Amino acid sequence: MRIFYGFALLLSGYTGNAQVVINEFMSHPEDPKNEWVELYNPTDSAIPLHGWAIKDASKKTKGSLSGSVPARGYLVVARDSELLLDFYSDLQSDCVIEATLSLNHIGVNGGDSIILSKADGSTADALYYQNKWGPEKGRSLERKRADMPASDSANWRPSTDADSATPCRPNSTLSGLQLGIPSPSHWVVRYDRSNRTIHTSWILGDLPLAITTFTMAGQQETTVTPTIESHEAALPVTAPGPRIVVARWASGQQQSERVLCY
Repeated sequence: MRIFYGFALLLSGYTGNAQVVINEFMSHPEDPKNEWVELYNPTDSAIPLHGWAIKDASKKTKGSLSGSVPARGYLVVARDSELLLDFYSDLQSDCVIEATLSLNHIGVNGGDSIILSKADGSTADALYYQNKWGPEKGRSLERKRADMPASDSANWRPSTDADSATPCRPNSTLSGLQLGIPSPSHWVVRYDRSNRTIHTSWILGDLPLAITTFTMAGQQETTVTPTIESHEAALPVTAPGPRIVVARWASGQQQSERVLCY
């Protein structure tokens, strides 16, 4: 197993009690009906959501959930799934379910709760957000660390992605990754010092949807979308230093790798 020093405090490993968490949400969309909440599963097994529910502070608006969150993958709960899929053209329909949502956004000082409850009635995750966390219309709030409390306002920041959100893909700030896992044999990552480029390759037919590099501070640096029938991609490195390379597949699964770029 790989051991990565200096990064353990940023992305600590998950315990055996880890479960589905609220990873991103859109409470102030351009279209009021386009509210959504992204769930992330940090475990090695899919987690079914039968009997689970998502509620707001009043607990009167309660959406029943369905399907499952894949291992180390995402599921987006949308108020209007068709509207969401139209808005984010690269979003896969199998990563979205529809449920009743009410993410209130009333004035700068407004806010609401998002409560994710399990089939037995216990709370899987919950937070109370305030509009001042991310007042810009059409921009989501992303969780910085999946292993830190959702209720901590310092654990959230507005998305810096070009699309103003990252539904069903890695956040524009690192979140939910577990390092130290050997890369699958079908995905290879190496750094070419001569031209300061990270090269990734994979077996034909197992095409990643996207590959992204992050700095150790958690800032997104480069993203590439591989073309059909390709088997490799190159990501430039702007300055020497370690990088986290994240590949995402259509199944919702993702693989992360730390690369020393010196």
